[in-house]
Amino acid sequence: VDIVTPNYAHAEIAIDAARHGKHILCEKPLAHDVDLARQMYEAVCQSGPVHQVGLSTEIPFISHYRNSLSRLYIIARRTQIFWTV
Repeated sequence: VDIVTPNYAHAEIAIDAARHGKHILCEKPLAHDVDLARQMYEAVCQSGPVHQVGLSTEIPFISHYRNSLSRLYIIARRTQIFWTV
């Protein structure tokens, strides 16, 4: 489950998804307060899915690195070399 809703809804959706055993990608911020974050943590610990917080920040050197990887991938595809990142 990729949670990209308004910030106030993150915790409720993540807790419900965890209780159903779904893996979760939650965009930042994780929750509005520590109590909600702790409830999210406990729900994930009880059910066992993977929970990750997404942080999409554009940093110049990362953008350059990503562009370099794209060029390497194109070269690799032409030579039939495949990998996953």
